[in-house]
Amino acid sequence: MPAIETELALSDIPYYGNEHSFHKNNPLEFERFEKLHQKQEWFLDAGDEDEGGFNNAVESLSKKLISHGICVEHHISPGHHNLQYVKSNIWKYLIFYGNRI
Repeated sequence: MPAIETELALSDIPYYGNEHSFHKNNPLEFERFEKLHQKQEWFLDAGDEDEGGFNNAVESLSKKLISHGICVEHHISPGHHNLQYVKSNIWKYLIFYGNRI
């Protein structure tokens, strides 16, 4: 599954195709933000046991988006992104997205 990452993992090549496409689409590397982005609201979360430093990437992306005036809610929760993790955090997703409908 693609995630916010600092490097292209071999397992993510099917999602990105190649390294150029990965860097072009990596939100950590976005340089230009438009006014339209400031209307967006992002929910980011990671587990404190996720592989590849995913929680650090979520923290970095959150800071970058906030610095551009984009509304972000992010959480680092105990565990690893698996079924149990999703079940124990689904209420956060539902509240976030339910309040935006």
